[in-house]
Amino acid sequence: MSKREMNDYGTIWEKKGAKTGFTSRAAYDEAQKPNMWLFFIVVLLIIGAGAVYLSMMFTATGLFVGCGPDEFIIVQSISGDMTVIDEVGVHFKGLSTYWIYPRKITLTYGSVRATFNDGKLRGIDTLSYVQLPTEDEKRKKLHIQMSADYKNIERLTESVIVNAVKNTAPIMSTKELQGHRKHEFCKTVNNQMIDGLYRMQSIKTEDGRYATEIVMENDKPIVTLPSPFDKYGLTLTQFSITNIQIPDEEYKAIRMERIAEIAEKRYEAAEKALKE
Repeated sequence: MSKREMNDYGTIWEKKGAKTGFTSRAAYDEAQKPNMWLFFIVVLLIIGAGAVYLSMMFTATGLFVGCGPDEFIIVQSISGDMTVIDEVGVHFKGLSTYWIYPRKITLTYGSVRATFNDGKLRGIDTLSYVQLPTEDEKRKKLHIQMSADYKNIERLTESVIVNAVKNTAPIMSTKELQGHRKHEFCKTVNNQMIDGLYRMQSIKTEDGRYATEIVMENDKPIVTLPSPFDKYGLTLTQFSITNIQIPDEEYKAIRMERIAEIAEKRYEAAEKALKE
């Protein structure tokens, strides 16, 4: 450092360094050195931002595809070969075509109109959880059979629900449905969605009505039409009835009947208590 530079440096120290609280020129000199840790952190941030930008750019341009934890992807190359991606992350696909499928579908299907053995109609609202195949070959087969359209799986599930509900309804009356046999109805629909439609036969009830019952063989229902779920590798994991739609006039009549029944039971209980 030349004499002039030293003089200039001394002037800088006198004007800035001494006013910043440093006790010596050496401490001031040390503070002016670049912070290597800060420099290192800045470089890492720049590299990370660049990597994220490149990943987003590649994904946006179609060379990569992202797979989430609740889905799998069918990838078809230009030559027609199909592969399945089910690992979470971003995957290179090049110029291949791809289709994203959920691992499980939730289907809310409302107002399945069915006729019960007392001749009355009811609208049945349902909720179903269906799991798609877990094996790659079955996934490819489902993809081909559904014409590469995810909506066809939903349509298939809807048709299975409708057929099972309509085939189950005639085994009971609407009063039984809304009473002690509701669980039986739900279970029978669930089983027919899994096994297939049961064979039914006409019977005459004790009160003179005509109804249907499930035909059994070796204590098992006879299946007349196997469920397509097995054919396509689908699994029904849960089925429930969320609501039973009743016409307003009929609902009022049922309510008045129940109120009358409750009042009668209370009257009988009170009368019994007085006699005792």
